[in-house]
Amino acid sequence: MRCVFLLCVFFLGCQSTYFYDRGQDFVDVWRLGLTYGPGALVNVRATKLLQVGFGGVDVFKMGMKGRAYGFWREFRGEGGVSLVYFTHYDKDFISGNSLLREEMAIPQPDAGEEVLADVDPFYGDRNFLEVGFTLHVFFVGVEFALDLYSLLDFLGGWLLLDPQQDDLRTLRKKQRIEEKTARVE
Repeated sequence: MRCVFLLCVFFLGCQSTYFYDRGQDFVDVWRLGLTYGPGALVNVRATKLLQVGFGGVDVFKMGMKGRAYGFWREFRGEGGVSLVYFTHYDKDFISGNSLLREEMAIPQPDAGEEVLADVDPFYGDRNFLEVGFTLHVFFVGVEFALDLYSLLDFLGGWLLLDPQQDDLRTLRKKQRIEEKTARVE
């Protein structure tokens, strides 16, 4: 297996995106954030099945979630235990990269759907398989988390697997297929 790995690394040449993709997959694993503003919030989670927390904040936040990073304003109210967990948030992009801008442009549920979405375990800006904590006391706070699915993608990437289908090699292949399909139509 080591020989196959070494052959892949040395014979793929300069056109290889192998190590770039490993770096991007590594970045995807982390969520880091610092907050400043009024409020109090505590959340500890070992996936959405095992979480507990309560609080509300209206803060400015600087941080990153995977490849998305920047600065934004965030209102958040949440509380509960395990899957009976209420989450409502609103974010306003201030500055950052295009991935952060795109993530914040995802529309929130309509007013009628909002109540159900707030307690849906697959709703929200935290991933289902995220392990981490959020702590905001008075005017300062911190958030740290690991996304276990992205960690699996990072580790699998070393074996040329791409469970999240986000490596450049995979994306380029999809783009070529779409271009061929568009020409046929």
